[in-house]
Amino acid sequence: QLGVPIVLDPITSSTQFTFPKRNTVSEVYKQVKSDLSKASSLLTGTPANFVDGEGNKYAAMAMLLRVAMMQHDYNTAATLSKQIMDSGVYALNSDVKTFFYQKFSPESIWEVANTAQDNVGVNISLDALYNQNARGDIRISAGYVQALDKIVPASQKALLKANGASYT
Repeated sequence: QLGVPIVLDPITSSTQFTFPKRNTVSEVYKQVKSDLSKASSLLTGTPANFVDGEGNKYAAMAMLLRVAMMQHDYNTAATLSKQIMDSGVYALNSDVKTFFYQKFSPESIWEVANTAQDNVGVNISLDALYNQNARGDIRISAGYVQALDKIVPASQKALLKANGASYT
């Protein structure tokens, strides 16, 4: 079965871009396991800077554990779980709800730190990517805007205009 292409060399210019062949699922898993094993050996076991959400040895091991679970390799998953638990770096929260309300709780092996600037508004960070008055990382072609104009119902256009908003 085909998986995704494995690209190991960085691309630093558009002239280096190619259309690599897709590797097999087996080859992709082999590369992922190799990368995570190497990361866990190179990173320290000390909790990283939790404020920045940096990973450490145990974060790489936890990702490797997830791969083992996906592959039904329960012996490896159990071994990795025991190593992480026995590290003494992490602990279960006294209340199960804590994990959902406290950033970087003792139970969190690795999480991504987000700030208000990372997630503009309430889960509308895509707005910042597309908005030319914000970050504008993604440019929308005139052809797309014209096509969008044809599919947005007049009732929605009127509602947006009434609220001082637009869809472009």
